[in-house]
Amino acid sequence: MSRALLSGSTKALLRNWTNATPSGSRSAAAFHSTARAHETKVTTKPRNHDIPFRVVRLVNPETRHLDPPASLSEVIARCEPKKEYVELVASEPEPIVKIIKSSEVFSKKMALKERQKGKGVREEKEVQMTWGISAGDLAHKMKRVRQELEKGNRVNLVYTRKKGQVQLSPQAMEERLKATVQSLEDVGKEWKSREGAGSAIILFLQGLNDPVPKGTKKEQEKESHDTES
Repeated sequence: MSRALLSGSTKALLRNWTNATPSGSRSAAAFHSTARAHETKVTTKPRNHDIPFRVVRLVNPETRHLDPPASLSEVIARCEPKKEYVELVASEPEPIVKIIKSSEVFSKKMALKERQKGKGVREEKEVQMTWGISAGDLAHKMKRVRQELEKGNRVNLVYTRKKGQVQLSPQAMEERLKATVQSLEDVGKEWKSREGAGSAIILFLQGLNDPVPKGTKKEQEKESHDTES
């Protein structure tokens, strides 16, 4: 997707930050380099004892945040035999794993077959937040992003710095971006390289699901569920 599809406010925001931050091009280049690295696809992900790391960090199933480092054997021991397994989701900058339920994998495969009978149009949304966003606002906006990705839509997630907020280092911003992507990896992924300069960075996320055709019973049920939640 080209920049022409971004909203006018986003393009103006990027121009303002580019002009205001001379060093922005260097920061943007660093982010683009990281994004290109993320685009490398792995056909199979190591599971359980095939994971080549003795110490890992688990994405907590309840909080979706990373737990402290733990031995791989301890994490595997937490799984229910034949019903769950540990899967490696990232190797750099440290090994990160998730506990996967076999039943959920099967359900997703069946849902995919069902969706392939009729595909909808992938819509594009935009969500903006500042680097210093409060915990309450963050939870609200991330819920909105998650709902759109679950529908199979695309979300342009724009991070900016509000006047008066502390300027984060490029390293701190990168950690925030990585945490955001990891927290949503069960419903979406980055589908193109990040864009931005200085403190204005855009994540281009796309839902893992195919969008449900408008007007179908499933699409109406999904909208009803989102409204209630």
